[in-house]
Amino acid sequence: MMNPPFALPGQPTIWISHVVTVWTMLAAQAQLIAIAPSGFTFRRDKNHESIRQLITTSGGYEDLPEDSFAESGTGARTVLLHAHRTDISG
Repeated sequence: MMNPPFALPGQPTIWISHVVTVWTMLAAQAQLIAIAPSGFTFRRDKNHESIRQLITTSGGYEDLPEDSFAESGTGARTVLLHAHRTDISG
């Protein structure tokens, strides 16, 4: 389970790199669960298309309520990604 940084200066999609890195480190039969920005569902650049395909072919996602992180002072809209690693080939 992970909550990667959504963006850093000069790296607006750093969360994708974090999710992909963890995915490649998972053992067979392991599961990835991650909180991600809602842009996962609609952005059309190459990186978003690639991560969306990985997640949807290996699991799926769920929209989280709009106020999920209100107590921490952010209004970021988020999704919960879940994917199951069935092999170790990629």
